[in-house]
Amino acid sequence: MYLSPRSVIADGCGLGKTAEVSALINYLFNQGEITRFLIAVETSALGQTQCELIRFTGLNVVALPSEANKIERVIKNTDWSKVQGIVIKHSALRSDAFSRWLALNINEDGMCKIFNTFFLDESSIIKNANTKTYS
Repeated sequence: MYLSPRSVIADGCGLGKTAEVSALINYLFNQGEITRFLIAVETSALGQTQCELIRFTGLNVVALPSEANKIERVIKNTDWSKVQGIVIKHSALRSDAFSRWLALNINEDGMCKIFNTFFLDESSIIKNANTKTYS
């Protein structure tokens, strides 16, 4: 597998992308290249992705809900020193609660202190200023 700072795994549904990403996560953790990852998924895949990542990697993976008060509760009540992975719904990426948490955790170099690797499932959900998102 070729690994660059920006890579794409583009297989059809049910062909093992989560297993492939899990293997990549294991490799990167074993190489010391990542300390914590964030993966954004479709709403319907949140629980399944969390379970599969735990099963395939053995890492502590927390799922963040999309409701603001629930995000804040999970953030406040989680011992982040024991968490290696975060799974979040696409919609929660745009939430004020997540944005505030993220903004509070940027270091002086502009790097995120919460996670150092980001995975995006179903990248078609991410739009730019000239496109529209439909729910």
